[in-house]
Amino acid sequence: MSDDYKKFENKYKVSVIVPVFNSKKYLYPCMESIVSQTLEDIQIICVDDGSTDGSLDTLNEYRRKYSNFFVMQTKHSGAAEARNKGMLEAQGEYVIFLDSDDVFENDMLEALYNCAKTFDADVSVCEFDSEFCKHSDRYLESALEKYMKQYSIKPFKVSELPICGLLFWSTAPWNKMCKKNFLIENNIYFQNLKSANDIYFSNKLLLLADKIIHTKSFKSMIHYREDIEEQISKKRSFEDVYVAFEKVYRDILKNGMIESVYAHYCIEAFNHIVSIILKSDDEKGGKYYNFFSDSGMKVIGLEQKDGNFGAYEEFFECFKDLPYESKWFQNSKMVELQLKQKGLNEIRSMCQINRVAVWGAGMRGRAILKLFYENEIYLEGVIDNDKVKQGNIICGYVIQPYLEISERTDVVIVANKGNFSSVCREIKLSKKKIKIIPLFAYFESELKLEDCIFELDDIL
Repeated sequence: MSDDYKKFENKYKVSVIVPVFNSKKYLYPCMESIVSQTLEDIQIICVDDGSTDGSLDTLNEYRRKYSNFFVMQTKHSGAAEARNKGMLEAQGEYVIFLDSDDVFENDMLEALYNCAKTFDADVSVCEFDSEFCKHSDRYLESALEKYMKQYSIKPFKVSELPICGLLFWSTAPWNKMCKKNFLIENNIYFQNLKSANDIYFSNKLLLLADKIIHTKSFKSMIHYREDIEEQISKKRSFEDVYVAFEKVYRDILKNGMIESVYAHYCIEAFNHIVSIILKSDDEKGGKYYNFFSDSGMKVIGLEQKDGNFGAYEEFFECFKDLPYESKWFQNSKMVELQLKQKGLNEIRSMCQINRVAVWGAGMRGRAILKLFYENEIYLEGVIDNDKVKQGNIICGYVIQPYLEISERTDVVIVANKGNFSSVCREIKLSKKKIKIIPLFAYFESELKLEDCIFELDDIL
């Protein structure tokens, strides 16, 4: 790929590359959010991937109106090839890949670019959300800032993250602004896969980068749609995910092993593979499981070389020793792994001296409750304002609305980042001084539990 790059001078600060395929329904809001960016001197490259719904007509309207707006046409071959072709024409010092059905805050490019330039970073990263709202919530933004501020003050490498840290930086390409020369020098591109074509790109990018930096703002700057059934990201195949990680391993780990990021890579690959198996029916799940445990783990480098894998050592061994029919892996979902990795002693001590409730009875909440139950960590109760869930019993606790349990609760553990803001708003309305533990803050950082216990006044 690197030999194909044209030797353009950097005429622009940033090249924005957008693959477009039959997205006319969403194209206007997306394009308007790009042409309205506050950053000047940007190049916009839209690659029409053989659309048949009139998307090209819309793109040509913008091309005629804006001199920095370029349109390329290709036969339909997928988003990966479209992105790669756009990258070959990029004349920006930095590049970013955006999707044609999303909407971006007007200051997104400026924030990412200024951040990258300030630190001469290989990659700058911003927050995103899937709620498709046009403003970020100050509660979540402030909580993110409190525990992620360290990543916006100075650049970092993946090797400096907590052992599970790579899991929380997303394989999506659209929240990452990359130095073009860094991509060229390291031959970083998108694999031509039907699904999961961003895994190789993003993992190679992050694992090799010497300087990664988060924007100073922690508001969501990208609002992506989840309501599109035909999205490829919803249909990732085991085969494509496996091929992607095999290439990551062979390109940057097996050929000149980077020991400092090996464990991070293994945990990232392991979790992607297991998530596919968990979502599969028994026939496919068993097939994938047996292949992975027999030889697949070894081929992509999950051989447990010297290194600190934490709780994951146990799970690597389980894959080798236990059959699919045991379904042991259903009890080792992400939440349980993270809690075991952090250790439960801090949580046990906190629950012994406070009246603690878990807020959220979804998948994450159930996983927390199950682990607490197995380890004899006792709670005041479980909160969920979904009336369908209220009255049901989980691990001996009746699910209750907040107002029924608030008077006998001192601390709530918020199970899901997605409902953190609504929890904060309800606590504020009740005017009761309840402390809040955003569990994602505890998981995604090296902070101690005591540093992740907030009051609303602390967050705002």
